[in-house]
Amino acid sequence: MKFPSVKATSLTNKSYTVPRDLEGEYNVVITAFKQWQQDWVDTWIPSLQGLAYQHPQVRVYEMPTMSRFNGIYRFMIDNGMRAGIPDKAVRAATLCAYIDIPPFAQALELPTSDTIYLFLLDRSGEILWRGQGRFDAPQLADLAAVLDRVTVSA
Repeated sequence: MKFPSVKATSLTNKSYTVPRDLEGEYNVVITAFKQWQQDWVDTWIPSLQGLAYQHPQVRVYEMPTMSRFNGIYRFMIDNGMRAGIPDKAVRAATLCAYIDIPPFAQALELPTSDTIYLFLLDRSGEILWRGQGRFDAPQLADLAAVLDRVTVSA
């Protein structure tokens, strides 16, 4: 299954078409749909950064996924997120997607927007692994095993 093409903009104002423009040979994309889910995203970040350190071909992105809003709302939301993220590298890896969520969720077979989803993608956007929810060690171990396998052959 491939990750659907999505237009997004980083909090450093760089435009992306996800997954095409992602910078890693392998990319972990964390999708969140609601503001409170940031707490769950944050439970994953230290471990994912550790995996990216072990596998230099891996990049980690957060993709807050929101319904399409008019420009004023988008500006306010983006500036609010920017203000809450002082680290420029984290801002650069936070890609805001203002999209029609139901077709996106359907393409990824997401049963609900009441959790976060994590995807490991290769350069072509093929989904090599997927996880969901707040951090848990078995999912991390599964992701690490997939990365060990694919980065050895890369």
